[in-house]
Amino acid sequence: MNVQDARAVVDEMVATPTHSLADRNCWTLRELLDHPELLKPPPAVLPRLAWRQRLTLLTAREKAGKSTLVRCGCAALTQGRPFLGSEVEPGSVLWVGEEHLGDVVRKSHRMGIDPDRLSILKPRSEDRLEELYQEAVRRSPDLIVIDTLSYLVLKEAPDSGNASHWALMLDRIRETAELSDAACLILTHSRKDAAEYRDSTAIGASVDMILTVKKEQATTRVIGVTGRYQLDDYKVDYDPEAERYAVVDTETKKDKVIRLSKEHPEMTAKEIADLVATETGKTCSDSYVRKHWNSE
Repeated sequence: MNVQDARAVVDEMVATPTHSLADRNCWTLRELLDHPELLKPPPAVLPRLAWRQRLTLLTAREKAGKSTLVRCGCAALTQGRPFLGSEVEPGSVLWVGEEHLGDVVRKSHRMGIDPDRLSILKPRSEDRLEELYQEAVRRSPDLIVIDTLSYLVLKEAPDSGNASHWALMLDRIRETAELSDAACLILTHSRKDAAEYRDSTAIGASVDMILTVKKEQATTRVIGVTGRYQLDDYKVDYDPEAERYAVVDTETKKDKVIRLSKEHPEMTAKEIADLVATETGKTCSDSYVRKHWNSE
């Protein structure tokens, strides 16, 4: 081995972490920095809804359309087609829920969910959380859907005020998501005013994102966002014929110019104008961009 080859071997050894994160349960920050993947934000499995190895709480009043929204997302995920304006990598889903099996099958088939990429779990044991864990680890889905939290923990549901018990159960769900490398969407019911989820605040404290769905019009829903990752509140509209949701664009043309010019300071006025035209489907001139991109 010549000197150049020896140096290459040493460089590779230095660049490669000498330990696995699974080896132990405590590390220095320096050791963790040996794993560059930890510096990256979690990838979205379902845009605006679910992130890999993270928990999202999706809450709404009964029959407000949260399951329909999630099924639309599952159809996009299993088919690998865009969802809520963003591209989606094809993946698989593990769905555990309280609906009758026939209803789940009919709705899933009607919405075009790939039948080979959707697994439906109907727990039979006293420990439903353990059944979910075993199936998730065995099947390694990209997305776990729990419809609803109260159904999954029915046999051992704590009192609303028992924060420590709720935290322990959410910790078991998080462990399931992490060990199966899946995003996890937890559906639950909100209070009568639809302002927040029911039961203990420990539930919200134990998840990464809280999405609150409110009905605005017959087919329009407002999604309120609270959580660890940057995401503004947004609106979605449901097309019952196509059985798909789309984001309602509430941003004005001027606001788009200001936002895009801040996000892409290296771009010319024409490039910004082309981006605005792509987002709005309408023409945008260079002069309009130059007039407004320094408005703030």
